[in-house]
Amino acid sequence: MSVTAELARLGAATVYEAAGRQGLVDLEFKQLVPGSRACGPARIARCGQDDNLMAHAVMAALQPGEVLVLAMPEPAPVALLGDLLATQAQVRGAAAVLVDAAVRDSEELAAMGIPVWARWIRSRGATKDVVGELKARGHESYKLHKTVARPWGTYTVLEEGAGFKIKRIEVKPGGSLSLQLHHHRTEHWVVLRGTARVTCGESVFDLPRGESTFIPVETMHRLENRGTEALAIIEVACGDYIQEDDIVRFDDKYGRTTA
Repeated sequence: MSVTAELARLGAATVYEAAGRQGLVDLEFKQLVPGSRACGPARIARCGQDDNLMAHAVMAALQPGEVLVLAMPEPAPVALLGDLLATQAQVRGAAAVLVDAAVRDSEELAAMGIPVWARWIRSRGATKDVVGELKARGHESYKLHKTVARPWGTYTVLEEGAGFKIKRIEVKPGGSLSLQLHHHRTEHWVVLRGTARVTCGESVFDLPRGESTFIPVETMHRLENRGTEALAIIEVACGDYIQEDDIVRFDDKYGRTTA
């Protein structure tokens, strides 16, 4: 067992006493996943007051096993974290998230299983007033969230960098992406809402909320929504080429085949 796993098993009170009663964050936090424990080095994002732009920015530096800490100059019941940011933290391997403010999408966060502690649970989200300034200056960061319409629904690019792209994909009821493959990238899907019908190679299965699956490179796959509510997933694509033209379609209900 690793040192961090052992410390997590012992619990905060025991570690606090053994450390000479030092380093305690003596505040009341809500635990979104009952019984969860976590330990790891802190990755701290000091956000602007009622603004979570830095929470997005810190994701590029977040390392597996770290505890993401989100704070503002003055704690307030404003949500700095929801299901989108929590999913990004999860796919980057965060051990847990501690929010010295509020979170929202609490049911979705609990279903994901990533340990989250927060001062409050509120629907009111943080502002992003800085985006307007970045756009005025011509900074590429303002293009971070770009939504594209497709016959089956929409996708939104949440983050993109060297060798990876993170999207939120929403598939309307009855919608279906094409049966396709990619030559240069793998994909990791995490279901946020609804149930996904997944085709991966020879396997066809249903993936409920909170579950995930991996699509290897050069593997035929398809995402479908056979439910009555919109399906929402996070897709993390990784590879040496992640542009939209790396796609071969074998079957498509909208007539967009390429093979």
